[in-house]
Amino acid sequence: MCCKAMIGDRSIALGCVCDGIGSLLNSEISSEMVVEGLRRWFQGIINDHPSDIRTQELVQDLELTVRELNELVFQYKAKYSMDIGCTLSLFLGIDRKYYVFHAGDSRIYCRGDRLVQLTHDEVTTRENEGRIRSFLANYIGKKQDLWISKFSGDILDGDLYVIGSDGLYKLLTDEDAVGLKNARKDKEMERECRKLTARVIERGERDNVSCAVLYYKQNGRGR
Repeated sequence: MCCKAMIGDRSIALGCVCDGIGSLLNSEISSEMVVEGLRRWFQGIINDHPSDIRTQELVQDLELTVRELNELVFQYKAKYSMDIGCTLSLFLGIDRKYYVFHAGDSRIYCRGDRLVQLTHDEVTTRENEGRIRSFLANYIGKKQDLWISKFSGDILDGDLYVIGSDGLYKLLTDEDAVGLKNARKDKEMERECRKLTARVIERGERDNVSCAVLYYKQNGRGR
């Protein structure tokens, strides 16, 4: 999901990927709940918040929304005795600053001369049936009180951010993303995202493949 708007004289952009946990049946329910909740949050700040709302208030409001959505998923699990959950890689850009909220093993990259991973995969390893396997250490819906990895940074002219599920990045290379750096318009971005998705599927990826891209042109506004 990607959204962009103006609040007063500020540019705001939101991008996220929520990937259902493959080992948990019906986890697409949780990813749909979270994405729809974030979409409603974004629409709400456009329609209901004053144009002079402070950046820090927006960031805090978004974190509160993420925590509420986690609790909503957790309560859904309890109500229907259904083990569900999803990752969250969420990017909020406000003018020249970005804010990241992260849980799980989806990723956010910054694309300059090469792809640079900004988030850390929250995974752990343990023995299972005589083999060392990787498991998610954190995700939306795992616990009622969510631990969120969060950080912020500066946005530079021409920065391009790629948000993807593990199904995207496991078979992705720096060379695959070259086309993104040359894309400028929304339709060009969408076309390049479809190319990346098709490329990893052609290489044999069977997992869910999700991709979102945010590009910042010279005036610092996201596309």
